[in-house]
Amino acid sequence: MHGRAIVGRKERPQLFCLVSAILAELQSIYPSINQSIRRMTQRYELTEFPEILKDTYWGQGPVTDPGASHPSVVQNYNDFVRAHSIVRALDRVPLYAETSARVYWTTDASEYSIFPATRMSGTSVRRNVDGVMEYACFMQMGHGIDHLQYFQDRSDNYVFITSPYRLRSDGTFLIEHGWERVPGLHIVGESSYMFKVLNLRRTGRPGDE
Repeated sequence: MHGRAIVGRKERPQLFCLVSAILAELQSIYPSINQSIRRMTQRYELTEFPEILKDTYWGQGPVTDPGASHPSVVQNYNDFVRAHSIVRALDRVPLYAETSARVYWTTDASEYSIFPATRMSGTSVRRNVDGVMEYACFMQMGHGIDHLQYFQDRSDNYVFITSPYRLRSDGTFLIEHGWERVPGLHIVGESSYMFKVLNLRRTGRPGDE
């Protein structure tokens, strides 16, 4: 028969061993390959500062979201980290820092005024030390804080970023209370807002931890 490779009976065991060895090798390296693929699907890998941004709300999102993964948003993060000497992202900050930024956490979702309680997905929600669900709000104004992220700069000061991209106002209430509008750090075409708080321990003044 022409054009066909014929494997004899003697060669079959050798071929079987070769295929088994290849499969075993693939199985041994698959976890690392899979891990690399998983990492490259997250937004933080698109930036110049993956070690800083890998644990942020934005950084852990998928690159398949064209609005949040837009090159301009990625560049805004690069510029933000450089301009403000950001050295790390934080999960929590001291109470005095949140109070200074007029951010507070409530267990009553009805106080979260930007969105109805039934539309809490994607907003700043966390569980407190007792495991109770809490929602981020803006002190005295009742406005919700969306996509809240905490950072620390080279001087150990705290930097808050909120990106309320579905906000129905122009952000005046945030600006009037000390927040600064910055290029969008959540989705293309929208603004974010930043608030800096001095680290009281660094400055030698007492702070409420």
